[in-house]
Amino acid sequence: MMKSPRFKNIILRALILLLTSATAGAVTPDNQMRYKPEDVSRLEEVLPKVKAMDGLTPGERLAATARLFMDTPYVAGSLEIEPEMLTFSLTGTDCILFVEMCVALGLTVDNGGSGIEDYAEEVRQLRYRDGTVDGYASRLHYTSEWMAQAEARGILREITSEIGGIPFDQKFNFMSTHPQAYKQLSDSPSETARIRKAEKALEARQYHYIPKDALTASLDKLQDGDIVCFTCGISGLDIAHLGIALHDRDGRLTFIHASSTGKKVLIQKGTIGSYISGIKRFTGLRVIRPL
Repeated sequence: MMKSPRFKNIILRALILLLTSATAGAVTPDNQMRYKPEDVSRLEEVLPKVKAMDGLTPGERLAATARLFMDTPYVAGSLEIEPEMLTFSLTGTDCILFVEMCVALGLTVDNGGSGIEDYAEEVRQLRYRDGTVDGYASRLHYTSEWMAQAEARGILREITSEIGGIPFDQKFNFMSTHPQAYKQLSDSPSETARIRKAEKALEARQYHYIPKDALTASLDKLQDGDIVCFTCGISGLDIAHLGIALHDRDGRLTFIHASSTGKKVLIQKGTIGSYISGIKRFTGLRVIRPL
């Protein structure tokens, strides 16, 4: 009995999944994704709203897009599923995935996309080195590399040095020196070596940050939609948290973020300055502007 092309395709994708599960470092096909039906429904709900944001600057649109996800539950560790493949959700998020989601929705509109596969492609290009899913180490784990790749594509631009940032010697080694903290690295020297290679490439770059005790003048230069990245004092790590700057109803500069303490996407009460001063591990700020 002849099997239909659709049936053969289903069998082929199942075989690919088995092979990628068993083969360390295998390149995952670009069309292989993890998401839930409710993510499709959410995309169908929000994408027309993003398309209707004509006349807004890129930053204003990013801030307005972020507001569409108010009260979305905070979910940690959603990408830590093996084998590595493009995994996303529009119904639960953490801080970096929240920012990535909002950026990807704008790119979907800009590039004429209309469905889940178009959105997924934008996420893939943002999240993976050169847009290729090639095992755990191909994901842009350090926010600095995520930023640099987006900047090279002309999507975002870091403005930290332009608004008062000072040079500093940023080291990248936390992941390679703590492989036991990551299940994908704990028993994989080869993946750890790939991570270390990426870290060394990052260390060759120059970095600026605005120290937390010198923020006042710089904060006046932020605009709605600027991505605020909180630097941290943990050795070998760059960014501890992200959010999207906006002005609240009283005109104060604050930010919207996926909050681990609030357990959802929310607009932070108080200003960016008061937030960062109240968290000891934060050392300062880096800022990215949408283009």
